[in-house]
Amino acid sequence: MSGSRSTLLAPLALLVCLAVARWLSFTVAAWLMALVSFAGLREYLSLADLRAEDRWAMLAAYLAIPLQFWLVVVDWYGFFIVAVPVYVFVLLPFLVALGGSPRGAVFSMGALDLGLFLFVYCLGHLAYLARSSLLLALLLLLTAYLTDLLERVVRHAGGGPWLSYLAAAPPCFLLCMLVGLPAGLARPEGLALALILPLLVLMGNFTLRAVETDLGIDPAQLEPGRGRIIDGLRPLLFAAPVGFHLLRYATEIF
Repeated sequence: MSGSRSTLLAPLALLVCLAVARWLSFTVAAWLMALVSFAGLREYLSLADLRAEDRWAMLAAYLAIPLQFWLVVVDWYGFFIVAVPVYVFVLLPFLVALGGSPRGAVFSMGALDLGLFLFVYCLGHLAYLARSSLLLALLLLLTAYLTDLLERVVRHAGGGPWLSYLAAAPPCFLLCMLVGLPAGLARPEGLALALILPLLVLMGNFTLRAVETDLGIDPAQLEPGRGRIIDGLRPLLFAAPVGFHLLRYATEIF
């Protein structure tokens, strides 16, 4: 039960960010999301057991967070979309190699790039979506965590991933109609998203559970610094970037 309560911290923090963007300032909300991104990356890197020689590469990884979210704030989409997967991904392996001993360098390069991809690049897409449409960002958030909740229920009842998918698709379509239609999402595109987004969430859950197991995270006993943020962000990580581009194409609002 404590693990379930811990998992709620990340989605609640993101909901607070959307509320701040709606009633206070998007700039403030974006930097709050950057703090969520930092918390996820910090927890991940603390569990990845990187070498002392990788400290400069880790510093560069942390510095990529303000860069990515600053690009969201200033609405520089062209650089936002390539900053991490091109420029930072090129820089980090160089810094790892520059650190010293080549032993363990491949692991460090892969671990750093994976952490940046998941907790900075993927989460950055939710912030950019919120910049253009808070309703669409809310839709993405709700469908991701509703799918995750239904998967937990189905798994507890002994069902498999396909049963989880079949359970998630209809309520996700309802969400697309209730939240997406006022934001400019048409019914055919809403149906397509209701079929695709739950699949992305389930793919992300499956992949991140393998990562959590390798990092020594016990989902039944989450603790601060031992998987609480990672497990809470898990349902959103695959859905955010793909959902962002699908919604961008479907609504043509930015």
